[in-house]
Amino acid sequence: MFEKTGIDEAEDILNWKYEGIYSYYNIEEHEKEYLYRTNYHNSFDEKGVSGFFCTGYEATIDTECKFNYDREYLDIAFGLRPDLCGKGLGEAYISSIMNWLNRGKNYKGFRLTVANFNWRAIKLYKKIGFKTIKEVKSKYDGKNFKIMVFDIEKVD
Repeated sequence: MFEKTGIDEAEDILNWKYEGIYSYYNIEEHEKEYLYRTNYHNSFDEKGVSGFFCTGYEATIDTECKFNYDREYLDIAFGLRPDLCGKGLGEAYISSIMNWLNRGKNYKGFRLTVANFNWRAIKLYKKIGFKTIKEVKSKYDGKNFKIMVFDIEKVD
């Protein structure tokens, strides 16, 4: 279902271009090696890579308040190919990732960090069952983010 990101998949993802406020999530050329040398995984459809996710440190941001991303929760981050965004696919996609990651693991739940301007994702995360536990600022660009958690016992 999910495969570790390789060089070809990283090239695919580099070509994704989100528009408007979501261009914040566009990945730059200098980040390509990071995609296939760290903890990134992909899903596929007939057009190639349809989405990706990462876990652990790669799914966190450096915050001005030095938020403690403890190991009680598994940090996760997601991305869907731009042509798939806004089509109602997010809930099933994220649930499948959470179920896949939940196999035999020993953590309290999942945690994600989402930009405050990304109201579409925040609405989806709340629908899935994530709750905001903290609002933080990025150390690098000063943007506001929500840190949200999901209790693992709710995963079907």
